[in-house]
Amino acid sequence: MANSEKRDRISRIEALQELWQHSRRVGKLAVTLGGKFSLKKGELEVLERAAKLHDVGKLLMIRLVSGNGSLTAKEREKLRYHPALGVLLVGLWLGSTGREVVMQHHEQPNGLGYPRGLREDQIHPLAGILAVADHYDALASDRCYRKRFKLSKVIQMLEDEAALGILNPGVVEKAVKLWGNGVR
Repeated sequence: MANSEKRDRISRIEALQELWQHSRRVGKLAVTLGGKFSLKKGELEVLERAAKLHDVGKLLMIRLVSGNGSLTAKEREKLRYHPALGVLLVGLWLGSTGREVVMQHHEQPNGLGYPRGLREDQIHPLAGILAVADHYDALASDRCYRKRFKLSKVIQMLEDEAALGILNPGVVEKAVKLWGNGVR
């Protein structure tokens, strides 16, 4: 096996490990944040399951997400399909609400999200919670292509994204109260 093939395989394994670790962390974060919304036990269970599986569609794109640099516009466009691919892969385990939460975790209140371009009240509340937990973890964790941001920067970025309509402002407000001091 050539060195480039070995590096490629190692890179894919590392990407799988990162994806798994990210999904576990997001599951914990989403449940903790969801608890601040007085969700019922069943809703928290759906949120946890959806959070742990929210990026499973990326498994079909592991070569795409295992790179160490920025994605091209074409690669970013392909990546926008990972919620739908995830629902196809594990939809039976998610149930109808869980499927919607996974499908909508990149939707934005301003309507500029994906895959459907939904707006504010069209987005399931659990998807809004998952989106904030996902963003928080992505910013507060080391990635294969960059180091984690400082907590103060993470909080500022979440607040900025809420102000721009990228994230639900009410969810971000509770997240900042919960995680603003670094408690996960």
